[in-house]
Amino acid sequence: MVLRVQKKGRLTKQDIEEKIANAGDYVKIDHLTRFLQEPLEQDVRRFALLTLAGLYSSKLMFPEAGKLMRLAGDLQVTFKEKIDSYVKSGELFMKANLFSESDNSFVKALECGNNKEKEEIKNIRKTLYFSLAKEYLSRNKRGNASQVYEKILTLDLSPEELIEAKKTLLVLYEQLGKIREFSMLQRSIDSAELQKKQHQEAIETQKQKYSPSVDELIGL
Repeated sequence: MVLRVQKKGRLTKQDIEEKIANAGDYVKIDHLTRFLQEPLEQDVRRFALLTLAGLYSSKLMFPEAGKLMRLAGDLQVTFKEKIDSYVKSGELFMKANLFSESDNSFVKALECGNNKEKEEIKNIRKTLYFSLAKEYLSRNKRGNASQVYEKILTLDLSPEELIEAKKTLLVLYEQLGKIREFSMLQRSIDSAELQKKQHQEAIETQKQKYSPSVDELIGL
């Protein structure tokens, strides 16, 4: 096959597509890995990285896919494309339980966004973690689920989300026989509920203190 060149003998996107068109997935992975070791134009390298990331993801090789997707993000042209690639990279690392690497990808996504996009990215990240935790629960993978919920507790959560995560994690600790973690989390929940109750009582006390009686209202 005669390969077309784009610049100084470099492969084109069409060359790569033709080379891997009828190959099996593992042969495609081998070809793309070799192509990426050659000097390529930015758009061609990005295409090869995205294609290879997709292949690794389909084989459930999430760490490799996450790394490649992040590299592709570095080569994207628009901020929107960069954000999409970095978020996808973060999700792939998340599936591999590599939360630190996932954080790195989401940080890169946040650096590309405006204030509105930053909030959207944070919400996407939170939703992905909750979805992953529930997926592990549905597959009875309690150990994995507990790790994800522990990570969720480090995120910016609403009061309702925080309660949900803590109570679910408490049950998991009990099922996993993690007595020390169970006791610590139970104390944390009890303390939070006590503070909430005391806060509500304080509000009621203030209302009663400053609410005029019927006689006072008539006197006015």
